[in-house]
Amino acid sequence: LSNVIDALTIVIPDLRIKYSNDHSQVNLPIHIYPCNEAIDFQIACKDEYSGAYFPSDWIFIDGNNSKNFRKHVIVHELGHALGLGHNLCSDSVMSYSDLSDYPSFFSHIDLMQLQVLYAGKTNIIFGNNLDSEKIQYYHNNINEACSVKSPGWLKLINLQLGISE
Repeated sequence: LSNVIDALTIVIPDLRIKYSNDHSQVNLPIHIYPCNEAIDFQIACKDEYSGAYFPSDWIFIDGNNSKNFRKHVIVHELGHALGLGHNLCSDSVMSYSDLSDYPSFFSHIDLMQLQVLYAGKTNIIFGNNLDSEKIQYYHNNINEACSVKSPGWLKLINLQLGISE
């Protein structure tokens, strides 16, 4: 998760999320507990979801899932905390597609959306210029936005995966 946050701070320089096992050092708590009857009574997790972001700024992750799937859900819920919604791009961590690979990192499309949300339409770091015409084109042809694979984003994907260049 620290690699994911490191990559996010490049896209969102003002991001102030800290990763720590010491709860006094974090500002977006992530609670990983098995969804049992007592927890389900509080947050209705049983048949609804594997995790959730609560706008009061905390994340719940169902500890009954495998470690790899929990990592995917943590990054997915972090995406919600940052303002991302669901999409149908199968390689996106925010995907609700039946064909999703359940990645545990922010993909090209996720990073591009975060860039638009937090830094405006021009990406100085990677040289992409998301002018209003391109944004309108992708709005009208949303299925094509899934295939946008700028090489600049690959550096951030590798950083999240712990792959050095």
